[in-house]
This record gives sequence, structure tokens and C-alpha cells, in this order.
Amino acid sequence: LYLEQQSGPGTIERFLGYYLEELWRENPQGNTNESAGPIVLGERLTSSRFPNAMAAIVYGKGAWIMHMIRTAIGPASFAKLLSALPKDFANRNISAEGFREAAAAYLPAGSPDPAFKEFFDQWVYGIGMPRLKVSWSQQQGRVSGVIEQEGVPDYFVAPVMLELQTAG
Repeated sequence: LYLEQQSGPGTIERFLGYYLEELWRENPQGNTNESAGPIVLGERLTSSRFPNAMAAIVYGKGAWIMHMIRTAIGPASFAKLLSALPKDFANRNISAEGFREAAAAYLPAGSPDPAFKEFFDQWVYGIGMPRLKVSWSQQQGRVSGVIEQEGVPDYFVAPVMLELQTAG
């Protein structure tokens, strides 16, 4: 957020794109960095088979997770969450569960995952990052399309924001 404030719009997207490349980078055995383990393993993600996995997952996937939380709760609520964390967890460590509970308190009413449980199960405690494949067509002023995810099990749920811009 600081970099975006200093460098302008699009900065977050550029960094997230870089992090995504690092997460999908393959080791000599053909496994992606992201598949080394869940983010909650932290330093334990580093191994001879995945020498770059810890940085890719903790910093890269961590940035993605924070971006998705910001999108889910909204920028103003995200700022309030970040402000509250140092006060709420002063002089003690915050666990992944503590962070989940803190973030869930800022979800808007009627959220499909009101406790952020499914989100954390997939993104924080699990492995896998879907690759999205988009196909679309346009006929007589009507646009229709399909978004498919690849590289994760069918039960993996990933919210997707869709923006359609038209000329004029």
C-alpha cells in the first residue's frame, strides 16, 4: 500500500504479478514453489528441494492473502483492521487463528464465509493457487463467458472479481 501511494496506481498489481510468477516457478522435479506447503509453516518451508519456497510463499502468497482480505472487507475496513492489530495484540504474538478472527470481525454483513474459515482453510492452511482460464464471446451487444480454474481440486473456492469495461 505504501508503494502504491508512492508509485501510483497499478503498483500492487505489478508486485502481485511478480509474486505469482515466483509461486508458480518450478523446481528441477517440476513442482511449483507454492506446492512446498502452507504459509503457516513459515521458515520450515525452506528445503533442498524448494530453496526459494519460503520467500515465495511467506512474502508472495502472504501478499496475495492480504490483498484478498482487503478486497473482501473493503479498503476502509482493512485500514481499521491494520490499525486495531497492534492494540489488540500488544506484547503478544498473533497466530493465524487470531488473525482470522480479527479479520472476520470486519467482514460485511451477509458475507458468504462470515468467519473467513473456508478462506483460511484454503489459502493459509492449505496449498494450491488456481490458474484462471477465461473464455468469452460477444454477439449483438451481449457478452457471455466462462471462468474456469485449473491446478486445484474442484472443492477449492476462489472469489473472482469481474470488471467489464465498454467503449464510451
